[in-house]
Amino acid sequence: MDLRWNDAQKVDVEQVDPRGRTPLHLATTLGHLECARVLLRHGADVAKENRSGWTVLQEAVSTQEQDLVQLVLRYRDYQRSIKRLAGIPVLLEKLRKAQDFYVEMKWEFTSWGMCACRKKAADAPVGKGLSLLCPPRRKGGRKEGRKEGRKEGEGREEGRKKKRGRGREEGREEGRRRAGGRVEGRKERGEEGKGGREERRKEKRQGRKEGRRRDRGRKERREGRKEGRRREGGRKEGRDEGKGKEGRKVGGRVEGR
Repeated sequence: MDLRWNDAQKVDVEQVDPRGRTPLHLATTLGHLECARVLLRHGADVAKENRSGWTVLQEAVSTQEQDLVQLVLRYRDYQRSIKRLAGIPVLLEKLRKAQDFYVEMKWEFTSWGMCACRKKAADAPVGKGLSLLCPPRRKGGRKEGRKEGRKEGEGREEGRKKKRGRGREEGREEGRRRAGGRVEGRKERGEEGKGGREERRKEKRQGRKEGRRRDRGRKERREGRKEGRRREGGRKEGRDEGKGKEGRKVGGRVEGR
């Protein structure tokens, strides 16, 4: 792919799209090695991140292209060195303009082995001191590190198992407590239900008795009414008989006259 820049026209290599990706991001993501090389030659920033927080190097690693990763790494180190070297003249100029000052520096070491190594390096010559500060790697160090890592992993697993066991026991105890509360609640409800049932039965019995009493009263009233009617009928008959006797007496008198 042939890319040409016109001298009269300036091209913004760091222009971003809506997702915050530069042209170098896109070229790396799509795996275009030549496009990435041209952009890097023209000063594209390797350390710039998109909106998702991904750098160009991370995008290159995700493509699994070895040549592309090597290219990005080489230009990343180059740009870092340029930035560091560019700050040195500015720092020296500021130090020249600055007045006399006093600086006190303090180091704290948390490892006794490293502290002893640094002390020996300070007392030793320059070349030997560097060798003490950066000792060569021992053989079998990786194996020991792996063993320690395995031990740490086993300890973590044991701790997780203990935590899980404690959580399970606590969950079981909580379940037992809830079950006991449910049983007690059922007992209380059962007792309340029994008492309520007895009261309802008593009320029903009393209601039935009261109904029977009312029925008896109604019957007695009916019989009293019937008895009154009978008496009224007897009275009417007596009156009629008395009227007949009076009429007969009057008729006999009239006939006697």
